[in-house]
Amino acid sequence: MTSTAIRATSRTSALLLIVALGLGGCGRIGTLKHLPGQRPVPVASGASKPATPDQLITPNTQSRPGRNVDILVHSERRPDDKFDLPPGPENGRTK
Repeated sequence: MTSTAIRATSRTSALLLIVALGLGGCGRIGTLKHLPGQRPVPVASGASKPATPDQLITPNTQSRPGRNVDILVHSERRPDDKFDLPPGPENGRTK
């Protein structure tokens, strides 16, 4: 290798090392704090106080429903539904 190629390789290595060290600082773990002048998280409608971070990341029943443990042993005929109608001439579209 020539001295120019060695210098280019060492520059590339140094640049990669600087980038790796810079990205390593991005993964800082710690508590988040509001900056001065920043408003707090708004309170949800109907709630008395804002939700905590743990409450915000815990899925509720609607987003992650429980399993239905009621095993269907035999099929049953569904009762008539008076609202189960075929679409009309407009095929359900409104004007």
